[in-house]
Amino acid sequence: MESALSVWQAAALLSRADLYVGNDSGASHLAGAVGARGVVLFGPTQPQQWRPLGGALSVLQNLRYRTEHPDEDGITLAETSAEEVIATLLRLGA
Repeated sequence: MESALSVWQAAALLSRADLYVGNDSGASHLAGAVGARGVVLFGPTQPQQWRPLGGALSVLQNLRYRTEHPDEDGITLAETSAEEVIATLLRLGA
């Protein structure tokens, strides 16, 4: 039994979501395309180049960590605090 959603099913669910929280991924790009509101977390990739277009998605990237560790290949998403994500969601009207 296959449990994966099709792209169309995922788009339908995302378009009905009150808020979206995700990482820099295909699902976040789909959320932006269907107009979802929420937050997208960025680790090592640059949101200026790779952020989802459309929608009302705010980008969070831990710039302090990047400044303190410029030679790190990546930043775990855990480096962005839950408090920061919640504060951003509240600014969006959550």
